[in-house]
Amino acid sequence: MQLKDKVIIITGGCQGLGRAMGEYLAAKGAKLALVDLNQEKLDEAVAACKAAGGDARAYLCNVANEEQVTHMVAQVAEDFGAINGLINNAGILRDGLTIRVKDGEMTKMSLAQWQAVIDVNLTGVFLCTREVAAKMIELNNEGAIVNISSISRAGNMGQANYSAAKAGVAADTVVWAKELARYGIRVAGVAPGFIETEMTASMKPEALEKMTSGIPLKRMGKPAEIAHSVAYIFEKYHLISAPVVDAAGRLVGQITVDDIVNIIQEENREDILRLARHFADKACAFLQRDLCRWSDAALERLAGYAFPGNVRELKGLVERAVLLCEGGELLPEHFNLHVEASLDSSLNLRERMERVERSLLMDCLRKNGGNQSQAARELGLPRRTLLYRMERLNISPADL
Repeated sequence: MQLKDKVIIITGGCQGLGRAMGEYLAAKGAKLALVDLNQEKLDEAVAACKAAGGDARAYLCNVANEEQVTHMVAQVAEDFGAINGLINNAGILRDGLTIRVKDGEMTKMSLAQWQAVIDVNLTGVFLCTREVAAKMIELNNEGAIVNISSISRAGNMGQANYSAAKAGVAADTVVWAKELARYGIRVAGVAPGFIETEMTASMKPEALEKMTSGIPLKRMGKPAEIAHSVAYIFEKYHLISAPVVDAAGRLVGQITVDDIVNIIQEENREDILRLARHFADKACAFLQRDLCRWSDAALERLAGYAFPGNVRELKGLVERAVLLCEGGELLPEHFNLHVEASLDSSLNLRERMERVERSLLMDCLRKNGGNQSQAARELGLPRRTLLYRMERLNISPADL
């Protein structure tokens, strides 16, 4: 996707790698929500991003706190009107050997050391991914989530807590890529080597020296080098989800479009009908009308339809059917399934989905006499999101 005017949340965004990514994306015209715990440094990062050419706002939030994460994501969506991406970058270090014996004295990594890193570096990634993905689905926003893992995911002495957290992030990147693909949300990961940031600067000098000695270039990486990789994932990996890129630039795992289609095809008949009933009930509740009954013919037609690979299409078809249903029963003619069948077979998945979305928006706008505010309310979208989608799908008043 093009980054210009896209809304991207960056956790750990006030310094180091987070700030570098913010400035890099800002230079490409992105709108940034920088999340961290230091207001002064956040303000400096916001100013730097604006100077680079983008828009940016600061949000104080502890990513390990569920309530704060939920509030932050809701506030970003309200402030910008959309969310198109997330970079899970926030992280801390609490290094130490699990067991150490020196001069006859034994020390252990404390549970507090272990839990603090797990809370921020793994649980925080889970909370932010969950809430951002939910909000993107709610707003009908497609986009990408990029998780910052680490080469330490393979195990690094003195970092049992950090290695476990980053291994979990790499594994869940693939899990979420499979789970969220059907909603048009790509999930990917970058596993950097040792990067010059405030976090690595806090490490003991002997540890840093030992690390850099094993690097061919005899230096740590620069934040700007990772920022470039992250931007590339947003802009170029249109048909790939869950690429985990290691420090050498190698793809160590990926989910392709074929995998996505196979995942959707695994949805059985009962799953499709259960989802359809759920979407219909939600649409009726939003429109403040009695729940619609389902005719047997409508259920049969819906269950026998070969969806091309996105549950969002099912949601759109059901919502459109509820809008067209003037009685209390959903009938086969309320489901515009013939549109997909008549589409040019040369169209790719995204183009086919855009045709369906365009049809839904135009039907709702026509039903409301072209009144954009009223149509937005019926669709459950902010008006500016509807206007953005109308522009993207080339819908003009003359088409209605």
